Amino acid sequence: MKKKVLKPRYDCAKCPGYCCSYPLIKLEKRDVARLAHHHGLDFETAQHRFTKVAHGAKYAMRRKADPHYGRICRFFDTKARRCTVYEARPGICRQF
Repeated sequence: MKKKVLKPRYDCAKCPGYCCSYPLIKLEKRDVARLAHHHGLDFETAQHRFTKVAHGAKYAMRRKADPHYGRICRFFDTKARRCTVYEARPGICRQF
């Protein structure tokens, strides 16, 4: 009988937001819709506020200044070093 080997899971609570600082955080239409719902906005308003067209992506997350990385996801709390929309985070963030 083979033993199941558990892979260690990454603990985001110990990270200063490295993946949130990537130059491109590509979103899907459903990610924008999820963020819109989370903020009580219609899709078009959320698209305008939260995304931009960049690097060939129709929906790229807008970013803001960060003292550690220069630029970071607009939903990242730069003082607490945590995601402010964790429940509604985009699919790419859920996969990471």
